[in-house]
Amino acid sequence: MTEADILSWLFSNDWPKAEELASYAISHHGYVGDDGYYGMRFRSDLDEFERTVEGAFIPEGFVEIMYWDGDHKEIRIPESNYIFGLKKHLLKLGYWGLATDLDSAYPAAQTTTSVLP
Repeated sequence: MTEADILSWLFSNDWPKAEELASYAISHHGYVGDDGYYGMRFRSDLDEFERTVEGAFIPEGFVEIMYWDGDHKEIRIPESNYIFGLKKHLLKLGYWGLATDLDSAYPAAQTTTSVLP
C-alpha cells in the first residue's frame, strides 16, 4: 500500500467521523479504533512508559499510522502529509469549513483549499 492508500483507508473507517478527525488533528490528539487495527498518534501522544520502557519513538514533525494490510503494520509519515491527506478527505466529503480550520491550526502546512481535488 502507498502512503495515499493507507491514509484513504484510515479515513474511510466508520470512526472517527470527519468532525472528530479534524478536532483530533487540531488538538494534536491521536486515536485508535476499538478493534486496534487502525489509528494514528502524534509524538505528544507517547507517554513516559512508552518512551522509556517500550522504546517507542516518533520523530519530531512526524505521526505514526497504524493500519491493517493482512497484518498489523505501522508507518511514520510527516505530519504535514497527514494533514494534507486529511484536508483532501474532508474536502472530498464537502467539509470546507473543517478543512479551513485545519489551515488555521497548521499555518506552516497551509494549502489553498481551492487547488485540492
